[in-house]
Amino acid sequence: MIRICGLILLLSASVGVSFTLIGREAKRIRELEGICELIRYIKNNIDSFLMPLEGIFLSFHSDELEKCGFEAEMKAHGLAAAAGADFLSVDGKALGALSAFAGSLGTGFRDDEVKRCEYYLELFGALAVSEKEKAARNRDMYRYLPPLAALSLILVLF
Repeated sequence: MIRICGLILLLSASVGVSFTLIGREAKRIRELEGICELIRYIKNNIDSFLMPLEGIFLSFHSDELEKCGFEAEMKAHGLAAAAGADFLSVDGKALGALSAFAGSLGTGFRDDEVKRCEYYLELFGALAVSEKEKAARNRDMYRYLPPLAALSLILVLF
């Protein structure tokens, strides 16, 4: 009876690990898409309305960036403070690019700002595509490897 309970616990833990890994990758992709949405929103508001950055930040909304607390920090303290804080689960390259974007935002004329936004929009779009491709490659491994490892351990122990 104890062995059966151990088997069930080991298999359920391994399935839980699988779902956690898949969920983390999906969260990173959604956050990168949220950053793209933010940059696109900033670009459109600067290009069309010449809206000040504080107004742009206050009027922006993204469900994913709100969930992680990034949006609230951005609205309260600005984009640079939110980019420097530890709210996002994206990799270091994306965080560095976001910090660089936030630090350079608002330092030029309208055309310069629009070009800067387009550059970073393209960069974050490429990062999101790369993350999606990586997730597609790893999905089967994350789905099957932990349960198979648990089964092999069960076979060895029993």
